[in-house]
Amino acid sequence: MVRVVRFIKIISLIAFLFILSLTYYDTSDKGEQIALYFAKAQSADAYSIEKNMYFYANAIFVLLLNFLISMAITVLRNFPLEMLSFPQKKYWTATPQHRKELYSFLENWCNVLAIAMNIFMMLLLYHIWQINRNLQGSQESYLLYVILLIVIVSTWALFLPIRLLFKKS
Repeated sequence: MVRVVRFIKIISLIAFLFILSLTYYDTSDKGEQIALYFAKAQSADAYSIEKNMYFYANAIFVLLLNFLISMAITVLRNFPLEMLSFPQKKYWTATPQHRKELYSFLENWCNVLAIAMNIFMMLLLYHIWQINRNLQGSQESYLLYVILLIVIVSTWALFLPIRLLFKKS
């Protein structure tokens, strides 16, 4: 399962870079600015950033996030489980097989955050691309993405403690 999750993480990272490149090149004929939103409907007043800033900031953010998550996984692999606090600790640290399962859960849990954030950033880039193609979009159109981010992070944060409450039969 760990290999599958790692593969999906790599695919999501490649897809993110593809979407980023697509939005960058598709907006190349629209000047040196990328519109993030328009002040009023049907208005020429847009809040925008430089295209290079758009490209590099998004790329660096996602690559750095993926790198930090990979480093966290490396640290977790070498971290003694006895020092962590989690539900059903006696069960999960009792045998080498249970320990291996727990390390696998932790690695997958971290990689799922990277996958979710990569997909979230792809959706956000797609939204910005649509704003620039249609020349319309307001600040309020980002509310759905704020809610989605809260749901993603909350679900991710709660999943592992809830999963560890249940012993494998």
